Order: sequence, then C-alpha cells, then structure tokens
Amino acid sequence: MIQAEIVGDSGLVKAIEPTESSFLRLKKNCGLNEFENIDFINKAVGSESETVQIKERASPNLNRVTDSKDSGNGSVEQEPLDDIIDFDPDAVRMDVQGYETEILKGMEEVLQTDNLMLFIEVHPSKIRGYYDDDITEFWEILSRNDFKVKYLVRHPPKPRPTYFFRKAYPPKKVLKPEMGVEETLEKHQDFFDWETAFRVFLEKK
Repeated sequence: MIQAEIVGDSGLVKAIEPTESSFLRLKKNCGLNEFENIDFINKAVGSESETVQIKERASPNLNRVTDSKDSGNGSVEQEPLDDIIDFDPDAVRMDVQGYETEILKGMEEVLQTDNLMLFIEVHPSKIRGYYDDDITEFWEILSRNDFKVKYLVRHPPKPRPTYFFRKAYPPKKVLKPEMGVEETLEKHQDFFDWETAFRVFLEKK
C-alpha cells in the first residue's frame, strides 16, 4: 500500500501474491483503504511458465515456492515477470524466501529498463538450503545488467535474553557502496559473510 501512495493516481502497482489466503487479505486491505491504482495478480513469479507447489507456513510471510524435493500444500500458476509486466517499471520489490535468483532469471527484459530500481531482501541460506544453489548467479545477473549497489542493510539476528528478561540487539549495519556489484562484493566481503537475510537496494549505473 505504501507503493500505491507513492505512485499516486497517475501510476500503477502490480501486486503479485501466489498464496490465495494472503492474496485475498491483500485485496481486502487495499479495498478498505480505497486504493484504485493496484493490479492484483494471484500467481507465482519465476524463470518459467508452469504450475508450482506452494509451501504455506503458519506465518504467511514465510510462504514460498517449493522445488521437486519438497512437497507443498497448494499449487499455483507461475509466470516470468517479463510476461506479466507490459510497461517499463520504475521499481521492483521482492521478499521471496530464497527464490530471488529464479525470479531474476525470468525478468531479463525488465532488468534492461532504464533507471530501474530494485529493492530485494536476500536469503543466502534459503537459496542454498531450499533450492540447492548459491548466491553467485544472483549477483552475476545483476552485474551483467549494469546495476550498482546503493545500500546494503544487514539485519541483526534474533535477540537473545540476557539478565532480568532484557534483550540484547546487535546494531543494524547499513552501508552505502555507490558502486558496481563486483566492486561491492570485493570491497565489502565481510558484510556478505552472513547467513541470515539482508536487504540490497540497487539502481542502474
């Protein structure tokens, strides 16, 4: 809904949600707030057009597309983003629980859009654990499409109780590289020695 406010009446948001329960909740919330500039799409996004399995969790933000090794508890049609987006978008935002690389592989045309901004929550351990992949291809796709890294935000791990029920939160780490992907990976290698999620904000060079 924040995106709908930003683009205003002259813009359009493509809101893509594969899980039916979350999709219906999304439509209801946007309707209650009287947003009319949103196109709701009940599909998954990936590298190919096919039917995929969805693994639904008790916390809906952890729902994800499964692979052949992991049976799901629902199914949905999947399409590449290149087949869904019929205009040049200003920005793409995703939080997809390890499916990041598969989505990038299906949006090569979108990635060529001038001045495109990307806001991605990256899950290295889930890319590896759920999809038997590593993060190398993720960075390669972004690099060859001439993106630079604007910001990196590393989430602290879950708080641990100390004494008298107090919790200790490590500080959140924020970097502003303002350089290409390869240069960022080389200069800030210590940032990426990280198993939990981090956020990356990119734009065209």
